[in-house]
Amino acid sequence: MTSAAEPHPGLDRTVGQRQSFGKHAERPAHAAQSTQKLLNGKLNLPPHPVWTGNLHDWAADPFGDRNWQFQFHALRWLNPVRWHGLDGDEAARAFWWATVESWADANIPAAQAPSSFAWVDMADGLRATELSLGVALVPAAQEARYRQILQYHRDWLADEQHLVGGNHGLFQHLGLLLTASVLRDRPGQELARDRLEAQLREAFDTQGINEEGSAAYHQSNLVWWTQAVARLRAEGLDLGPDADHRLERAGAVLAHLSLPFGQLPQIGDSVRAKVRTGLHPHTDFVATLGKSGTRPDQRVLHTERGLTVLRSGWGRHRALNRETHMVVRHGAELLRHSHQDRLSVHYATEGLRWLVDGGFHSYQHHDPVRDFLRSRSGHNVPMFPDLPYRSPDEVPVVRCRFSDDVDELLLLDDGHTAAMLTRRIVYCSGPDCLLVIDHGRSAVPTALIQPWLVEIGATVEQHPDQNRVVLSGTVNARQPRVHLQWLCPVDLDVHRAVEAEKTEAGDLRGWIGTRWKTQEPSTVVTASASGWETTLAVAISPELEEPLEITREDTETACDQEFSLRLRRGDRSWILALDVTGATLQTLTG
Repeated sequence: MTSAAEPHPGLDRTVGQRQSFGKHAERPAHAAQSTQKLLNGKLNLPPHPVWTGNLHDWAADPFGDRNWQFQFHALRWLNPVRWHGLDGDEAARAFWWATVESWADANIPAAQAPSSFAWVDMADGLRATELSLGVALVPAAQEARYRQILQYHRDWLADEQHLVGGNHGLFQHLGLLLTASVLRDRPGQELARDRLEAQLREAFDTQGINEEGSAAYHQSNLVWWTQAVARLRAEGLDLGPDADHRLERAGAVLAHLSLPFGQLPQIGDSVRAKVRTGLHPHTDFVATLGKSGTRPDQRVLHTERGLTVLRSGWGRHRALNRETHMVVRHGAELLRHSHQDRLSVHYATEGLRWLVDGGFHSYQHHDPVRDFLRSRSGHNVPMFPDLPYRSPDEVPVVRCRFSDDVDELLLLDDGHTAAMLTRRIVYCSGPDCLLVIDHGRSAVPTALIQPWLVEIGATVEQHPDQNRVVLSGTVNARQPRVHLQWLCPVDLDVHRAVEAEKTEAGDLRGWIGTRWKTQEPSTVVTASASGWETTLAVAISPELEEPLEITREDTETACDQEFSLRLRRGDRSWILALDVTGATLQTLTG
C-alpha cells in the first residue's frame, strides 16, 4: 500500500459523493438545526440524553455508559455537520475539520488515547468511514495533515491484530475500503474486498442464517451487507455470486422469522421493530401484509444454526396477520448477541404476540437487568431449578419431521448435573394446536418447571381445577384468546410482575425489555411437578371462532411419552397419537 513517505496521487475527493448512502451517511432531515446544536456544545447520541459540554474532550464519559463512549469516538454524529458544510456553511466546514483534527491530536498514535474507546473495534471502522466521507470538506492547506490521519486509520485497519469478527469486523473492513478509496490505494481496496468476502461467509451460512443469534441483528446484518456490496460496486469491486446467494437466502429466512403481522420476534438482543421492506420479495410480502412482494412457498424453516420456525400458513386460508407463528431455538451456543434461550418457544397468533421472552436491555456489562434478560430464567425454557446447570456446547435436534399435517421436533438438553431433559414440540396445522412436552429424568427426586412468559398487556385467567389458563388480548377491536391446557395434573403458579418487587427485592420475573433500558411488567405462568421422572405436557391453541376441545383418548392417568388425544374444533375432529417414534394425525371429520 501507499505510505506517507512515497510519492502519492492526489486524494479522491469524489468518494463522499458516491458513498453517502445508508442511515448514518445520507443527508439527515434537519442538518442545519442539528449542526447548530453541535456548534452550541449540545450532543445527542440516542438513546442517551442530550449532553452539553466540551465536544473536544476526548476523555468525556458523562453517563458512565459504554455505548455513549463508543458512539462519541465513532464520530458519526458529524454527519449533519458534513452535509451542512457541503451546502456551503463555513462555520460547519470549520467545525467539522476542527473536530477531526482535535480528535487526531488527542488519539493518534493510539497509545496516547485518553479513552479505551478511541480505538475499540468497530468505532475505528465507523470513524474511518466518516472521515472518508468528509474528504470534500478538508481545507487545501490541511490536506497533508488529513492524509496522515487517514493513512493512520488505513494502516490500523489493515493490521490483522486489530480485527474482530461479527458485524464489528464488517464495519472495520468498510472503513478500510473507504480510506483506501480516498487515498487511491487499490491494493488497500482489494484487501478490504477479500476480507469482506471471507467475513460474509461467517456472517451468513449457506442456509442464510446469521451468526449472531438475534432476530434484530439478522435484519440489521442483511441491511449492512446489502449496503456493503453497494459500496464495493461503487468502487468497481464485487463479492461474486456466492455473496448474492447467501444474501438472497438471508432475506428468505427473515421472512420466515418475521411475525405474521409484520414485526420481528424478540430473539436475542432485539428491540421491538418492524420488518423492513426492500430486502427481499418475501420480506416485502410480510411487511406489507401481503399487499406487495411474493408469498413464500414453504410453511416450515428448519436450520442447522439452531432456528426452527413453524407457522399455520401464509394467508391462503385465513388473513395473513392472523396466522399462527412459532419459533424454536436449539443447536450450538452462539456468540455476540444471542441469549441463553435454547429450548425456548415463541408463540404468536391472531395478530398478537402471546408467549415471548425477556427481550432486550442494553450492552452494559454486569448490569443485573441485562444479565437476567439474557439468562435462561428470562426465557420460556424448562429447567430443574434446584440442580446446577452448565450451558452445553450443543442442544441437538434428536428427531425432526415436517409434513403437511404434523411438524415434530425432539430436542435434548444435558446441561443439568445428574439429569436429562428433552423438549418435544408437535404442531398440527389443521386443528392449529401446538404441543410442548418436557420430559425430565434426574438422579434424585426434584422439581421440573415449565415457565411461560406472557406478552405485555395480555390478561391471564386461571382454571386450576382444569389444569388450564386462558390468555386474552385486544387487537383492532377484536379480543382474541389463547388456551394453555396441561394434559395431566400440575402445580400452576401465576406471577404478575410489580414495581415494588423489582426495586426492593430485585425480582425481575415477568419484566420484558422492549427497548434500550426500558422494561414493562407482564406475567409468568409456571407449571411444575416433582419426581424421579417427570413429564409436563401443554397444548396451546388459539380460540378462533371457537375453542379447541382436547380430550385424552387413552386410559392412562399420567402423561408419559405415549398417549393419544382427540381434538375437536366445531364440526372438525382429529386423533393425534404420539409414541416414542413420532406423532401421527388422523382426520375424522372436516
